[in-house]
Amino acid sequence: MKRHWLNIAIVSFLLTVANVVRAEDFVLIVIPSGDNIDYSSFENRLRAELAAAGYATITATLPAPIDSAALPAQASRFSTNICVSLSVSDRIVVGFVSVADPASARSVIRPVPGYPIGEQAPSVFAVRATDVLHGVLLELNYTPKLSQKLPQAVPERPVVTASRQAAPTRSTLPPVVSPRRYTKPEPGREPGASAGRWGVSLDVAFNGGGRAIPTAPGAEVGVFWQERYWGLSAEGSAYLPAVVNVGSSSIKITQWLVGADFQLFQPLGSAFRVFESLGGGAYGVSLSGESPIEAIERNRSDVLAYLGAGSGLVSDFNERTALALRLRVLAPLSVADVIVRDPSGERTVAQLRFPIVLGDLGLRVTF
Repeated sequence: MKRHWLNIAIVSFLLTVANVVRAEDFVLIVIPSGDNIDYSSFENRLRAELAAAGYATITATLPAPIDSAALPAQASRFSTNICVSLSVSDRIVVGFVSVADPASARSVIRPVPGYPIGEQAPSVFAVRATDVLHGVLLELNYTPKLSQKLPQAVPERPVVTASRQAAPTRSTLPPVVSPRRYTKPEPGREPGASAGRWGVSLDVAFNGGGRAIPTAPGAEVGVFWQERYWGLSAEGSAYLPAVVNVGSSSIKITQWLVGADFQLFQPLGSAFRVFESLGGGAYGVSLSGESPIEAIERNRSDVLAYLGAGSGLVSDFNERTALALRLRVLAPLSVADVIVRDPSGERTVAQLRFPIVLGDLGLRVTF
């Protein structure tokens, strides 16, 4: 009796292995890690869609962002020729399909059209990714080899979650994909990346001033052109008068700036971006007051050219509004003596020169 049940167990095991081997090929699903996004619903729906199409799947998690050019090598590590990646960027789920054909030594990578995050996003992305995979297989006239076994999960990074699903057997390739399912992206633009847009910025600001000039609060208004990874801006700012007291004298100093910046952005997850900026413009300073010191001019204005560099953080509220914090350091191309000498005549009391520290915090609205 024991031998009878043992035989039944062996036969059941062999049938299970046979069902897995009958799948046309294993598909490696690659999802990013470290971007604080839960991809479980997208992964599960994609698994189900691929299983319905006749594929078994395994999953690898790689550090974000995922480089599409590295997908063929990742697939090769797990003894498969087919790889599908997915990620979320700017609240749009995007991905790539990679198929390597050993017979022709060709490797084709195609983007999966992006779809905005929402209730239907996992299902729509899974269908689109499967359709793109079918289209690549037809393009290559590719017949996948029968997989012999699933690769073992390795302890080294990237962390691999072994997941094997038996799938129904298919005898032929899927039907031709409707052209409406796949839209080729514009050259040079990553799938899912939003188009550049105009916007305005409204900020409160502070001006650290120059040597011995007190910090002055102010306001800033600007316009900008925003792409995904870079941007251009033009802005003007004005600051409340800063008062410098020298003996019995009181000098009121007014400052303003007009300039332009170029920014480079780096996304941090789906809601945050850091950026660096480089720019230049005109820096104006005016002073007025009365003093018994002969060296002081009672009314005087200077306009200096400057170069500046800065960095900041942008927090997106939604697709059109964000909060931005920026710090800049300015270097005037010449020095302005705001108060030439103190009463003793031994030193310069205040100057406008490097470094001038500026900061601003405010709202960015795109159209």
